Amino acid sequence: MENTKIKSLLDVMSKEQPIFTRLKIGELHSGDSVNKSHLEYSHLLELLDNPIDSEFYKSSWVNIVKDGYVFIDIAKEEWSIFECHYNCSGDNPKNHYWYKEHLFTGLDDLMQNLGEFEYLKSVRNQNRDSRRNDVDDWLDELVK
Repeated sequence: MENTKIKSLLDVMSKEQPIFTRLKIGELHSGDSVNKSHLEYSHLLELLDNPIDSEFYKSSWVNIVKDGYVFIDIAKEEWSIFECHYNCSGDNPKNHYWYKEHLFTGLDDLMQNLGEFEYLKSVRNQNRDSRRNDVDDWLDELVK
């Protein structure tokens, strides 16, 4: 992955690392380290043998944090930042799945308000609340 846009984006974002730490997103890769990280991620994708994993994770996703599952999908026209979570509730394998939780949909708003912790926190929380409502609706449908 040689993408100067993602490198430039991470160079700008990493200057505001304290904001991302306070948002509990994690330590961001620098523009210089993201390429190596993506090569390692691509290699791991080749090793996945469980369909739950291999069908979920995509090669176009770039992990932007050093320790975690926070990605930008560079194949999409409008990039967003999302975190991956695994649900393994209960013994039924049908209840075991990966899902994306969007932290920031569209990067324009994030970049224009990069230094504004309270605003970014409210946006992240709105996106998380929206995801939780979707999951609650889905679980309600399962019970019916």
